Amino acid sequence: MKLRLRPKFWIYPYKDGSNAAAKLAQAIGGRIIRRKNSKYRRQVRDYIINWGSTDPLDGGRVINSYDGVGRATSKMETFRVLADANIQVPEWTRDHDQACKWVGKGRLLGRDLDRGSRGLGITVYSKGSEVLKHQFYVRYVKKEREFRVHVMNGTVIFVQEKMRKKEKVKDDYIRSHGNGWVFAFHHLEEQPVPQVALDTGVAAVRALGLDFGACDIAWSANSGATVLEVNTAPGIEES
Repeated sequence: MKLRLRPKFWIYPYKDGSNAAAKLAQAIGGRIIRRKNSKYRRQVRDYIINWGSTDPLDGGRVINSYDGVGRATSKMETFRVLADANIQVPEWTRDHDQACKWVGKGRLLGRDLDRGSRGLGITVYSKGSEVLKHQFYVRYVKKEREFRVHVMNGTVIFVQEKMRKKEKVKDDYIRSHGNGWVFAFHHLEEQPVPQVALDTGVAAVRALGLDFGACDIAWSANSGATVLEVNTAPGIEES
């Protein structure tokens, strides 16, 4: 009879059925904690890897605090915290009048979801167009490249760049997978990531109080590195 040793690492996902959480568990020999009907019982040696959840789980030593994940999953709170830490973020406002002034000078994003993902709840306004009322507004950041910098314990462990798929891109401004954008990394040895983007990713994850995170950064030679968001449950299926 084989003895099954209890794993040291337990992954607590933001939702049941997370593919990335399953891949992580497989890679490190861990187990998933179900959000519904869980049979998990804490033991002293357990480490709980919080994969994007803001709902606290009793007990265990938690990697990525629930408060830190809460800050990171709120776009407005992320911008506030990072700006206070002198980390560059897009200009944003909840004031409709201010948004109308901004759109007179360039492109604008109207956002209806503070905790949205995959480009949901975003309306893109071109220069000079009429702006409807939204929860908040973000000035569009012009960029030459966009990176995802994966950070763990203050160290960059992996970097990707958002690239167009071979087929036609549906939207140049909302760069989601559904709109024809993917993350690539094989080319980065020949086209390295600017050091300022790597340093900014590390600083952003630290400022939000996270042990790990995947920081999306817009970069241009003129404006440097701007943090767009920090992901606490990033896709890792292909990497």
